[in-house]
Amino acid sequence: MVTLKDVAALANVSLSTVSIIVNGKAKERNISLATQERVNHAIMQLGYQPNAAARRLRYSLENRPRILLFWPFDIRTSMIYSLLTGINQQLEKIQFDCELVIQTYKNDHIEQSSKDLLTNTYNGILVGGATTTDIEFLENLNTQIPIVLINRNSKKLSTVCVEAVEIAKEAVSLLLHENVKQVTIVSSKSHFSASNQRTKEFVRQCKAEKIRILPENLLTAPNSYEGGMAVAEEYIKLENKADTIFCESDVIALGMIYYFNLKGIQVPKEVRLISIGTLDAEQTQYCTPSITVISVPSEKIAGAAIDILSEKICSKNSLQAIQKIVTPEIYIRSSFPVKSN
Repeated sequence: MVTLKDVAALANVSLSTVSIIVNGKAKERNISLATQERVNHAIMQLGYQPNAAARRLRYSLENRPRILLFWPFDIRTSMIYSLLTGINQQLEKIQFDCELVIQTYKNDHIEQSSKDLLTNTYNGILVGGATTTDIEFLENLNTQIPIVLINRNSKKLSTVCVEAVEIAKEAVSLLLHENVKQVTIVSSKSHFSASNQRTKEFVRQCKAEKIRILPENLLTAPNSYEGGMAVAEEYIKLENKADTIFCESDVIALGMIYYFNLKGIQVPKEVRLISIGTLDAEQTQYCTPSITVISVPSEKIAGAAIDILSEKICSKNSLQAIQKIVTPEIYIRSSFPVKSN
């Protein structure tokens, strides 16, 4: 087992210096940045993991596990409410008392927060919105802390996700039920890997079912309400537009519905719309008209992630990857009504 003494020897500093840095008091004790970098590099190289329980007892703090939630600081912060609701509900259900710390990060740059990850006493980590670059970094991170990816895939790390193929299957099933022969697709101009994969799978299944997607019916928009309004204007001007829209983002869909209302375009009489839902389901329910969504249920995903972390924190086999699949939820509403059989 790696100790502070091992870190001190590799960094060529005193044991007390390492202790000061690990306990987050480097600035207070005027430890130079160069020395901090050397010690942090040694910690990462050796894979040193602080003893959370011992350290908390030493400072007479409550001996509770600490869970870190990494979340990207972008449009997806709107999902935090549902995610935190799911986390809290599951913690109460399994009676797992812990401290939850939320830290934002920039996509492709999660490594900038890795020093805090290694030098603080976190017992488990949840990571949302990670890019391929972020995942590769986490997979190669030399740490004993269990990590769970939210709505991402990995062979090395534990994951909880809704499979893209299942979301596409549900959406295409609705189109087939209503005998839709042609569809317009609105995807987001983003590097959100999960969203892009869902749209690719939807296109694949449409082709398999002979549902036409004309090149001019492939539209893109920034993942924002303003982006939704702009792409709705673009859609109206199309000469060969399909009267059914599949939208990759419910944020974009809300902007489109708002614009259609402004222009007096009747939904679903003149145009029908289905969207993937990542926001809280109420946000697409209480608009006019309400939006039919294939929902990625954040609360259920968060609950499953907490189940994995609590199991790993309480067991000795903390690094074995666990993969859990959550089923998408379907909300049939006014924007794409479905006839009963």
